[in-house]
Amino acid sequence: MLSIALAASSFLQGKRWENTLTLWEPMMESTADLGQAHFMVGTALTHIREYERAAEVFDEGYYVMTQWLTPPTEAAVAFAAIGNNARAYEVLMDILVRTDTPRNRRTDGFFVLLLTNHDLRWPEEDKFKAAADRAARRAYSSDSILLALVIG
Repeated sequence: MLSIALAASSFLQGKRWENTLTLWEPMMESTADLGQAHFMVGTALTHIREYERAAEVFDEGYYVMTQWLTPPTEAAVAFAAIGNNARAYEVLMDILVRTDTPRNRRTDGFFVLLLTNHDLRWPEEDKFKAAADRAARRAYSSDSILLALVIG
C-alpha cells in the first residue's frame, strides 16, 4: 500500500515539473531579459534529472537571471551532475556571497564537498572567506555532508 502511495506521489510530482516546463519554456525567448523563465525551466529540468539540458538553460540565462534573483541551488546540482564541478562551486559561492544563508540546507554540505574533493579556489578570496567558513561550520555541525553519495 505504501509503495502505491509513493508511486502516485512521485507521478504527481513529475507531472508538476512537466507542467512547469510547459508553462515557462515558451517564455524563455520572450522574457529573456528578466531571467525568471530560465530560473524556472532550469529548476524543473534538474528535478526531473535532465541535467545536461538544465545546465545549458542555466548557462544561457545565468547573467540575466542573477541580476534579479539569487541563483537556485539546482543550478549547482545540474553542473555537478554533468561533471562540471568548478561551475557548481562557482554557483554555490555566488549564493553564499549574496546571501550567506543557503536557499536550502544542502548548499553548505554541497559547497564543502566540492571544495575539499576538488581543491577548488575562488579568485576573490577575501570577499567570501568568512561566508565560506560559516558554511563549513554549519555543514559539519549538521548532517548535510551525507551528500557525498549524490555528487561523488
